[in-house]
Amino acid sequence: MHTIRKLVEKYGKYVIWAVVISFVAGALVIFSPVAFNPGARNASKEEDVVLVVNGEKIGKDQYEQAYQEILNEQRQFNPEIEKALQGPDGAYRQLQWRAQAIDRLIERTIKDQESRKRGIGVPAKKLDERYKKEYENFLVMLRQRYGIDEKELARILRDRGSSLQAYQRQIRDQVAAQLKEELLEEAIVGQIEVADAQLLEFIEQNKTRYITDILGYLQPTTAELQAYFEANREKYATPEVKARHILVKVDENAPEEQVAEARKKIENITRELEQGADFAELAKKYSDDKSNAENGGDLGWFGRGVMVKEFEDAAFALDIGKISDPVRTRYGFHLIKVEDKRVRTFEQAQSDMRRDWMREKEDALFTQWLEAAKQGNFLERVRVSRIFIPIAPDAPEDELIAARKRLQEAKDKLRVEGASFSQVVREYSQDPDFKDRNGDMGYLTLMDLPKELQDAIATLQVGKISDLIQTAQGLWLIRLEDRKSWEKVKESIASDYRVRQRVERFDQWLKQAKESARIELRLPLIAAYQLEEQEKIDEAIAAYERLLQEGSLADDELGRYLDYYIARLYQAKLRQAEQEKAELEKQENVENKEARLKELEQKIKEYRQKAVQHLLEIAKTAEGDRSFYDQLLALDPDNPQAYYQYGLFLFTAGDQESIQNAIKMTKRATELAPTDPGPLRLYGHLMMSLKNYAIALEYYQKALEKLNPEKDKGAIKTVKQKMAEAYFGLEEWDKAEALYTELREQERTERGYDDPRIVTALADIAVKKGDPERAVTLYLESLKLQNNPNVRLKLGRAYEELGDLENAAKQYTQVIKESPYLAEAYMALGDLQRKQGQTDEALKNYREGFKRTAAAELREQLGERIVELDPKDFETRFQLAKQYQKQHIFESAVRHYTAILEQGPTPEQALNAYIGLGDVAVGRAEYEQAKSHYKSGLAVATTDDQKKNLYQKILDAERSLVGAEGKLGEDGLEAMYQLAVIARNQQKIADMREQLEKLKEQNPNYKANEVAQMLYEVTGKWSDDKPGMPIPIQEVFGPISVGQEHEPYNSTPPTSGAYAEGEIAFGVHQESIAEELQVWALRGGAVLIQYGPETDATTITQLGDLVKRLQNEHAEKYCRLIVAPYEKLEPKQLVLTAWGRIDKLSSYDENRIESFIDEWINKGPEQIPCSRQ
Repeated sequence: MHTIRKLVEKYGKYVIWAVVISFVAGALVIFSPVAFNPGARNASKEEDVVLVVNGEKIGKDQYEQAYQEILNEQRQFNPEIEKALQGPDGAYRQLQWRAQAIDRLIERTIKDQESRKRGIGVPAKKLDERYKKEYENFLVMLRQRYGIDEKELARILRDRGSSLQAYQRQIRDQVAAQLKEELLEEAIVGQIEVADAQLLEFIEQNKTRYITDILGYLQPTTAELQAYFEANREKYATPEVKARHILVKVDENAPEEQVAEARKKIENITRELEQGADFAELAKKYSDDKSNAENGGDLGWFGRGVMVKEFEDAAFALDIGKISDPVRTRYGFHLIKVEDKRVRTFEQAQSDMRRDWMREKEDALFTQWLEAAKQGNFLERVRVSRIFIPIAPDAPEDELIAARKRLQEAKDKLRVEGASFSQVVREYSQDPDFKDRNGDMGYLTLMDLPKELQDAIATLQVGKISDLIQTAQGLWLIRLEDRKSWEKVKESIASDYRVRQRVERFDQWLKQAKESARIELRLPLIAAYQLEEQEKIDEAIAAYERLLQEGSLADDELGRYLDYYIARLYQAKLRQAEQEKAELEKQENVENKEARLKELEQKIKEYRQKAVQHLLEIAKTAEGDRSFYDQLLALDPDNPQAYYQYGLFLFTAGDQESIQNAIKMTKRATELAPTDPGPLRLYGHLMMSLKNYAIALEYYQKALEKLNPEKDKGAIKTVKQKMAEAYFGLEEWDKAEALYTELREQERTERGYDDPRIVTALADIAVKKGDPERAVTLYLESLKLQNNPNVRLKLGRAYEELGDLENAAKQYTQVIKESPYLAEAYMALGDLQRKQGQTDEALKNYREGFKRTAAAELREQLGERIVELDPKDFETRFQLAKQYQKQHIFESAVRHYTAILEQGPTPEQALNAYIGLGDVAVGRAEYEQAKSHYKSGLAVATTDDQKKNLYQKILDAERSLVGAEGKLGEDGLEAMYQLAVIARNQQKIADMREQLEKLKEQNPNYKANEVAQMLYEVTGKWSDDKPGMPIPIQEVFGPISVGQEHEPYNSTPPTSGAYAEGEIAFGVHQESIAEELQVWALRGGAVLIQYGPETDATTITQLGDLVKRLQNEHAEKYCRLIVAPYEKLEPKQLVLTAWGRIDKLSSYDENRIESFIDEWINKGPEQIPCSRQ
């Protein structure tokens, strides 16, 4: 199936445009629609051809265009798609999508060829109409989802170097391509005839989709549910526990060391609990179950059969308040705390019972309906409401007369006084089952009703009330609410059937056309993947291995992962062999069972070895990620190379957590391969990174003993250099000097000259040993070998130690000249100048150095020197304070922020200082103090962005103050509200809505009216989550005459109040409707759509078309719709009204209008018959 069509089926009508819009890193991004250009198929150069379909050549440009189209589609569901394309898994994902691009090009070319063959083109008028409609839908979607209009779209496109006109042309091209495909489908598939038998089979296959259309909704009575509960007590009156848990994850097949590590962690948590720690707090801190860790591990109530058996057994065995020992499941180790126990009551089981009752009832009724339909008997379903008096037919005459009199009064009241049906039910009905549902009996099969009711319903129109009916059960008045007849639902289902058939038949034609097409693919990597996709695993492996041996794709972005693709296939073969082995082991009396098992074991061993071999090749390139290495270790948990490569990968990541994990992996590698110098050296490097010099020396010494003096000379030299560095770090100067001297002599012997790095190291040792004169000599020797500004800087300092300030200054000046971004030189020269009383020159050099470095410690040293000489240098103070904050040196940060506030800052400087003080307070967990500082910032903030930042910070501080489960206080609630206000001012509608929804969750009563009003503006829904704004119901006054004096209406147009009965036609009106008649229509269940005096003809046509469409789809439901002009509205305003509800729109919004109609149609206190004109 065509990708766009698939997306439309899954995500709705706007998906054509969804593939060109996305949020990336918080910003709206518009992608150009990609439409296939048949005219560009013929590649200009033979070497650019990647695909030939029935003789037509497709070049690299079209291939890349098709691939970018797929990326744009995927980006909608994963905005961070670039991350998903990294590493081995990302390369494989690209390979899949590139193969999809090829398949898409083949399909499009075949379809285009067939279109040309059949002479299919898109009529200009049809294209104009479809483009106009789709473009309008696109603009509606932009406004609804992103809060931007066409003007803003034009600005975004200009910013990307495009234009609205160019974009519209691209969209039009896409619409044309889609229309052309639809016309081709029609030409190939032709007319689809539908018989009842085909529809019944279709309905049976899609039962869930059509069951409500056929049966109507089902709603059990309390009595029915109670009976169901009693009949199924063993299922619903079951024991339950309320529990929390803490999970330490470890795979059930994890290596023993990982299991031991997890066990140790859960035991440590157990000890904390034994010492009185709070279970919920430890769950937040330690639990790996992210679905409930933030809630303190709360699992709520659960019965048997919900959790895995080990967990369930432990939980149900615990007494209330007790905590389990560690429980091992396939997920890891759990600690369980049982907080309560119960046996489910009727009320507690009600939601489950209702679901099961409805499922059973639906299944039974659907089966009944379907079996009858297959015999040609289409059972009619009706929905009725009743006013009922239970009385036996042989009851005394006076009781019968009284009952009849009571029901006749009810009917008269309905007809004459106009009271609502529900009110009359409450007043007159003596119904034990349905009175609490306003008499609504739901949908019933007509033939299951008493014959007297069947006869009455046969001639009763929807919305009408019957005469009195007597049955064996009692006396009835019924109102017919709806009919579910076969003729009524048949056409809608037939339409769906035709769509499905057209798609399936066209796809079948396309499949056959592809099979018979002459296709030449000139991309060998994609061709190999296609074999994999066709499950030709051995052929795919052979193709990949052939490409690997050729080496032609070694520099290709995807080709360098050939080993990974091969490893994946061997893993697939491994899983298949393991499954076959497991199934064979379960079988009994199998011929040659042992031989077959032995053969499978050999295959499993071979496939595992092959997979590991190829994965290790990828690991050597450091191209993997954590999941890649975890996968490798799962295949071979005792492979030292796997642990070593994983350690290398983590070491290069560089962050603290990765270093710690690298240590674990490398240590394991040294245990598994104690004679391999590689892991020993890496472990030494890791210890050096932690400044654990003694252990580093131990492992370097071990590595040195394992290295071959003849073959590993370079590695031996490197290890000795690292050992010398370790001795230096331990301040063992003599040992460091001896090693460096040995290395210097070795370098002279082998190369005939010194290594300047070794000479510099010896000079550094001389400085440490208090011999600056020797240091100067050695630094000068090093500089003769290689000019190095860092060495020259050290030379300057050595001169200073000797008291030779002139030479020191010369060296510092030369360093600055040669390396103007070496900030240490500026600081050294500044310090020297300061000693000599040249403070202005010193300050100048400090500032220059501060500006030219990002190193934290150096910036602190330079910054403090600057503000010591110039206390009012606020810019430096700000930078210093932020630097201290990052390092959690809070006192120093406060010192600088306070100094700024005390020395007459500008409003902006004061604002930033208050923010800084607030951030420091947050860092110290002093949240009340933080809020106070941020509020001080609000007093000097002038822009919305400044205030937004401050309110967000107040909100974050408040959240930290109350905790994850606590409710926000006044400060937090007000901050949320103000953030929503600012978002509205900035036209960031999605942000405004998000804040308001969160505010409602926190406290639905906080500024409830203001919140509801703001949400309504953007969603069209009030706080009850229903369309439109509620308007208080005015006292019903009437009927009166049109124009007669009455209380003013409380909304414009009116939604309740005084009404006049009269003839009113549902549908589209050209003239306005008197307000008193409007109220009469609303009272009778109508929805009015009224438009202002300057509304354009297009909008009026759209309103009329919408009403016609809805009434064609469901005439009975949508009969009470009215479209009319209304002179009291703003010039182009649209207003929807229902009984006690109103929605005001500035422009046509089909989704919003339809949502309002669906919610409020037929909801008035009365029901004016649709036939009433």
